[in-house]
Amino acid sequence: MIQQRYDVILVDAGSSTALNPVMEQAVDAGITVVNFDSLVTSEKVIRVGTDQVEWGRMMAQWLADKLGGKGEIIAMNGPAGVSVSEERWKGAEEVFQSYPDIKVVANVHSEYNLAPAAQAFASAYSAHPTINGVFSQGGALAAAALQTLIKQDSPLVPITGENYNGFLKMWAEQRSAGFSSLATAQPNYLAVIALQAAV
Repeated sequence: MIQQRYDVILVDAGSSTALNPVMEQAVDAGITVVNFDSLVTSEKVIRVGTDQVEWGRMMAQWLADKLGGKGEIIAMNGPAGVSVSEERWKGAEEVFQSYPDIKVVANVHSEYNLAPAAQAFASAYSAHPTINGVFSQGGALAAAALQTLIKQDSPLVPITGENYNGFLKMWAEQRSAGFSSLATAQPNYLAVIALQAAV
C-alpha cells in the first residue's frame, strides 16, 4: 500500500503494537493513516475508538451488583495483546478488586468467534461447574458461554455480553427461563468516523 502511494489507509488492528512500525512508515511516506476500533499504541496515526476501560468497568459493575458482591465467575476475554480486550479487562479488574468475595476462577482468552470461544468456555466450565456468573467482553464469547450452559442443562447464570446477533437472540429465547444479561455495543460506524477523520 505504501509503494502504491495510497492517500489514506484505514486499519482495524489485530494487535496493539505489531503494526506500529509499518503504520508509522506509511505516515512518514505522506499517507494519512487512521486506526479505528482495536487501537494501536502509536501516536503518529489518527486513532478513532471508544473508552474500552470504561466499557469493562460498566459491565463488571453490573455483574458485581447482580451477584450481590460475591460468587465465582469465569472471565471470557478476547485474544491476548488485542487492545480492546486488554483495556476492557483492565476496567473490569478495577471493579472486581473492590469485591474481595468475587473470585475469578478462570480467565480465558479466545478469538471473538463462536466456535473457539465455545471450546474455551466448555473447558473452563468443566473445571468450575459451580460458577455464579460470567464476565464476557464480547458477544460471540457470551453466546459461547450461554450456549454451553443451555446444552449442559446448567443453571443460566448472569453473563455480560455485546450486541452480537446470535447472543441477543439466545438471550431473548432464555429470558423466560430467568436468564439475565447486560450487553453493550462498539459503534459499527467507527469506520465512517475514521474515514471522515482522514478526509
